[in-house]
Amino acid sequence: MIAPLKQYSFRGVVWYQGEGQHVAYEENMTKLIDGWRRVFNHEDLKFVIVELPRIDFDLQYTESSWFKVREQQKRLADYPNVTYSVNIDLGIKTSETNDPMHPYDKKEAGKRAAHAFMKSFYQAEGVLTSPKITYIGYDNNDLILKFSNVGEGLYLNDYLAGFEVSVDGVNYQYAKPILIDQYTIRIETDERQVLSVRYGYSYSITEVFGLEGTAPTLADLVCVYNSGGYPLDQFEIYL
Repeated sequence: MIAPLKQYSFRGVVWYQGEGQHVAYEENMTKLIDGWRRVFNHEDLKFVIVELPRIDFDLQYTESSWFKVREQQKRLADYPNVTYSVNIDLGIKTSETNDPMHPYDKKEAGKRAAHAFMKSFYQAEGVLTSPKITYIGYDNNDLILKFSNVGEGLYLNDYLAGFEVSVDGVNYQYAKPILIDQYTIRIETDERQVLSVRYGYSYSITEVFGLEGTAPTLADLVCVYNSGGYPLDQFEIYL
């Protein structure tokens, strides 16, 4: 398919794709990257993976959920000259949306991909990508999370949704985040020693807040942003 393009030179590739074989996504994508680098005789060809947004597939926590693909997309950023942009909050906005398979705000998705490219490969200045976890630990039974790349500081949206904790690594329940300072979030755990914490995986906000009929959308089930407006990506950490 790309053979006719062999005569051209490219500085980089922005890759957006859904998934049909989520289990092998990471393996197949690394093969594609290696293959394209061979075809174009450019072993350092740069790739930006556009993270899949949250869509209606995320309404069920199943083996086929896109959260598993997003985890593989994150890991691809460890591959040489590969990065990714975070779009976990750019999914469907209303039930009337007729095209739930693509980012609702395509301009924002494009901007984030461009910024990830410039930040990762050309060391562009400023807050152009998402916050990163630098520390997680206990304070009594609560959890303390510290972040880098926050700009002027983290902020939380009104719903305070997205964080869950588990005492067994299997069953999760909502945990409230509290912003301590511009770099730090405390996760309340109801005096239980938790085994794991995750963010950006939950799908049922009505059970947490009792907002039946007025629940926010999937895109609102994340709450942490830096001052540049970039969302914290999903994660799952075992302590």
